[in-house]
Amino acid sequence: MVQSANVTALRVEPDGLLKIEYRSISSLIPYAKNARTHSESQVAEIAGSIRRFGFVNPVLVAEDGTIIAGHGRVMAARLVGIQEVPTIVLAGLNEAQRRALALADNRIALNSGWDFDVLRAELFALREADFDVLGLGFSGEELDALFSPVTSAKGSDPDTIPDAAEPRCKLGDVWKLGRHYLVCGDTSDASVIESATRGMAVDVTIYDPPYDVPAAWTWLYPAPRALVFADYKRVREVASCCAGYEHVYEFVWDGVTSWYTPNRPLARHKTAYYASHDGCWNFEAAIYHDGKDRKAKKARNTRGESDYEPLAGGAVHLSTVFQQQNTRTDGGHAHAKPVKWVRALMKGTGGSVFLDQFVGSGTSYIAATDDITVCGVEIDPRTCDVAIARWEEFTGKQAERVSASHAR
Repeated sequence: MVQSANVTALRVEPDGLLKIEYRSISSLIPYAKNARTHSESQVAEIAGSIRRFGFVNPVLVAEDGTIIAGHGRVMAARLVGIQEVPTIVLAGLNEAQRRALALADNRIALNSGWDFDVLRAELFALREADFDVLGLGFSGEELDALFSPVTSAKGSDPDTIPDAAEPRCKLGDVWKLGRHYLVCGDTSDASVIESATRGMAVDVTIYDPPYDVPAAWTWLYPAPRALVFADYKRVREVASCCAGYEHVYEFVWDGVTSWYTPNRPLARHKTAYYASHDGCWNFEAAIYHDGKDRKAKKARNTRGESDYEPLAGGAVHLSTVFQQQNTRTDGGHAHAKPVKWVRALMKGTGGSVFLDQFVGSGTSYIAATDDITVCGVEIDPRTCDVAIARWEEFTGKQAERVSASHAR
């Protein structure tokens, strides 16, 4: 620890109010020992901000024109084509004070944090106003981490499933749930799938068949990618479903240690299998919110040491094995899959059009992000009623019956 005796505060004796003075960029001198680096991508971000908002943050310079703070802004101004920029001349600083201010101006700002609830609310408000939040300096991964928590219009628990719903669906109905679709029909019928997809090319099939219908494991729609859900009793069936894909990965949740299998913690587990032809699982996008407060640290293992930087707001990249309490209800939908887990799987899988062949209580509709459309099929009208009521309660919007499928 460095200690110093006779420490005094750095001061600039003011001779009046600070004045903004426009200077040509060519007259400004970059500080040769500037310790702050600016990548091309970051300069481009600053340039984008200047184009959108103008040059609103003056450059701090010494009397001779040497830049004290604002190197990145000057580089971005050149990129934009600005000839003159606003500056504030800090007179009376000695060499040590100029060096210290250059470091302090950059470093002290890094010591601040975020109120992630407020930040998330502000970003949501901007997005609702159709403002492009990608130009605010947040990476795509950071935005995914901030937007991925599943929140309802009324602040209710996204895993809540109605025990019953008003009867309104009948076999053959096609319903529109915002940007999503639901067909009440037989998923083994190609015409029903056609009614559900509405001419859209399917990127991903979500496949979670009922366990008491063995034939259901043969109806998988052949999309480029698939998410197949099962438990430990259906390994053979899953293997058959995924046999046509070149790459298959397994994501385990709810690993239960049975009293009769104390040394087999995954003996009873629920699993999602990701199957694809290209193997492109998007690790960066598969973000799961467990609410834990993580700190930056040095991570050490047998391969060496690396810097660990946590994601924002209690987020973490989805791991292949983890435990979470079951989502349970008092009605007939016990052991439903946690919405935030399904959302992380959908984001990691990638794609914009998902075909859910067994909608059930409608988890995929709740889990879908704004850039995903779910085309769903469910054969039981009463279960369709529950899925629709759940979506309406979650979004605060009304579903619309748009047509009847010719397939029964």
